[in-house]
Amino acid sequence: MYLRNVGSHAQKTMTDNANDQRRGSTAAVWLIVALVLLPVLYVLSIGPANRLFGNDRSPLFYPLVIFYKPVEWVTDCCPPLREALNRYINLWEPWRQ
Repeated sequence: MYLRNVGSHAQKTMTDNANDQRRGSTAAVWLIVALVLLPVLYVLSIGPANRLFGNDRSPLFYPLVIFYKPVEWVTDCCPPLREALNRYINLWEPWRQ
């Protein structure tokens, strides 16, 4: 009877290790997805934010200018990227086209 309990305990430990490895790999996948997806969503959010708060009468205009300053820095260094981003922003502002 003592050996049987030891064997079932050892089997449970192996199952727990497999579950822990699976949880760890799932967490790693979510971390990678978040690290890739969050910057993409940050850049893509500039269009809707510009449409909602893009005029300087909005109280959120100046905080958003600061929030999106890194995007401006990157596009200042890369004119093709700036052109693409301006076209994307214009998609959100049909009255300016």
